[in-house]
Amino acid sequence: MNFPLPSSDWLVGSVNLDEDLHYSSYFLRAATGAFGDHATRYGRLISVYHGTKEIYFVEDHEARKRAFALIEQLREGDVACEMIASLADKVSEFERYARKTSLSHRRGFTKLPTAMRFYEAHDRKLRKLYSVARIPEVLDRGRPWFTDHLKSLLADRLEQDVTSDDVSRAFVSLTLGDPGKPARTGVLSGAGYVHLIRQLSTSELSETDLETMSENPGLAHQLLSPDVLSRLKLEFDNKRFLSYHGYVRRSPPAFDDFLARFVRDVNVARSRPSSQLGEGNVAPHKFSRALDMDKELVSLFRFYRTIGYLKLRRRIAQLRLFPILDDFLRLAAEVTATREWDLRRMMPEELVEYVTSRGQSHPGIGNRSNECLALWSADGVCISTSPSLTEDWLGFSNDAAPVLAGDLTGEPVYPGVRRGRCIVLDRSMFDRSEALLSDDYVLVSEATDLDMLDLMISAQAVVTSRGGITSHAATICRELAITSVVGVRNASQILRTGMFIEVDGSRGVVKVLT
Repeated sequence: MNFPLPSSDWLVGSVNLDEDLHYSSYFLRAATGAFGDHATRYGRLISVYHGTKEIYFVEDHEARKRAFALIEQLREGDVACEMIASLADKVSEFERYARKTSLSHRRGFTKLPTAMRFYEAHDRKLRKLYSVARIPEVLDRGRPWFTDHLKSLLADRLEQDVTSDDVSRAFVSLTLGDPGKPARTGVLSGAGYVHLIRQLSTSELSETDLETMSENPGLAHQLLSPDVLSRLKLEFDNKRFLSYHGYVRRSPPAFDDFLARFVRDVNVARSRPSSQLGEGNVAPHKFSRALDMDKELVSLFRFYRTIGYLKLRRRIAQLRLFPILDDFLRLAAEVTATREWDLRRMMPEELVEYVTSRGQSHPGIGNRSNECLALWSADGVCISTSPSLTEDWLGFSNDAAPVLAGDLTGEPVYPGVRRGRCIVLDRSMFDRSEALLSDDYVLVSEATDLDMLDLMISAQAVVTSRGGITSHAATICRELAITSVVGVRNASQILRTGMFIEVDGSRGVVKVLT
């Protein structure tokens, strides 16, 4: 199989700062029709692996063709409903599997047959999940096709003299909920952690008690009510795996660490206006009455919100299983006397054969452990370890040295205008200490995920370089009412820690003030 050379025919589909060939193979195989929906498959994809970084590329003409074919289908309400129902069914099934598996896996794997049974079941479940889970990704892969289409529809529906700011504000309003209706409680908000923060930040805790706990978090056991402690312990048991990060943080936090974070978040919330406490509602846009009459538009935005919600549910279920998958890889590395990192550069079937033979049947991964390039198609996958070819594609993904020239723009996610000092973090290897010492910071990163949830809750605003309206960052910020702008090109390179910036989440604008 011949590898294509980088050219303007290709777009960056996604940049993942903590991914490996082994796990990404499920998404990329589904995307090229090895399993899953053939109507939305791409003819071929390129993926590059360098350390823990993965970049994959999609051909421009195919990305456009698949996106608009799917948009045309979605304009028929029944198709959108069927797609949501199918995706919700698969996500719910995967959630049940993840919850049951995590509850039964308490002491870790000690015997290879038990570990292999888990891995083979996990492999089957992921294939089934991705047979439909990747379909909505087609809408905004490479470029924000669906977002641009919705904004174009909005501009056509609104009055002729509306400005681009009007369109952006109407867009944000509709992504949060149907006109005139309250936003739905999501995966993270509601009666859990955020609700407790909101509750204690308003009235139930005296300033003296809060100050005492801030100075000595260990006293939270004595100063919080039994009811609050009980609910926090339940939340801790259900969500502690969210801070797990298989490459750099493999130890879930202790309950005392969780309590210390909770006290800090209550402190931050008490200093914020109520609109920043995860209420999830904003005033209806001035054009809501007119837009409410457009059933097609409302239906498309409802689909947009729902797939973001389902993506977040899917991600939480996957994160619940990551510690177990890593436990399997640890045992597999011991049994085969192989570095765990080398196992992460194997395809799933290569890994099964290699581990079953206890390292006797080597798949010949060569120099894949350093960096490699993969070409995916319906015919299979071809992997190259050519340094020059890999470097060509890595170089193609990098923009010229970015410079600050006026305001930065991206996709508006959650409204509000917030100011603060930048904390620019590399999600794959980030150090939390600097952010935790700052009370009024704006979190800036290439992308965010749930393992950064505590930093997102405490931030004045969130800005990402990558991602669209259905990205993890956007979905989390919408749910928790965090002012945010995503897809701000080169933001994590242009902005520097310590800069004072202003984020306008209604217009999608980021200004550097000092």
